[in-house]
Amino acid sequence: MALKYVISKSINPKDRETQHYGAKIRQIDHLPLLEMARVISDQCSVTASDVLGTYDNLLYALKQYLLKGYMVRLAHFGSMRLSIQGKSAISAEEWKAGNIRKLRVLFNPGEMLQVAYRGAEFKSAGKSASLLA
Repeated sequence: MALKYVISKSINPKDRETQHYGAKIRQIDHLPLLEMARVISDQCSVTASDVLGTYDNLLYALKQYLLKGYMVRLAHFGSMRLSIQGKSAISAEEWKAGNIRKLRVLFNPGEMLQVAYRGAEFKSAGKSASLLA
């Protein structure tokens, strides 16, 4: 099955006169966690409730270890680590923790996920709503 994409326009924030066009994947819908748990339970010997409980515990452990500064590797699934963004300072002495504005989780897919979408096919789903106006 081909992934559908739409063409959308973006504007360079540093040069409002410059426009660029590119493709974005057209998302079908959101897959609820309960539905994913049911799919997983159909493939193995655990119940959907077991999957949900394991998921909750995984989130708890991820939070604990990421906040300690670990990069968490989940085998072939991928790895996660924290990253910060903020204001720079003129010198190292002038920099302070208050310059940090944003904490993000960065995810790098593992080999299994990368292989899963290699060779994907694409099909146009038309133009984005912003181009039709």
